[in-house]
Amino acid sequence: MVAILRLARALAERGKDLDLAGLDQQVGRLCAGVLDLPPAEGRTLRADLFALRQEIELLSQALRNQALSGDAQ
Repeated sequence: MVAILRLARALAERGKDLDLAGLDQQVGRLCAGVLDLPPAEGRTLRADLFALRQEIELLSQALRNQALSGDAQ
């Protein structure tokens, strides 16, 4: 999932149009799956989830920047 988000961000940063339909559902399923784990197992994924959150935030920023640059044209 992190790799998909990184690719999407790279494309957004280059001004490419993205179709992110269904991405929210995939992230939701991943998070739900982690919540279903026993706490000890879930804690082992904490760093991975923080990386996922960071990539989502970076993609969001890239999309905002893309929208702003599109408005300026």
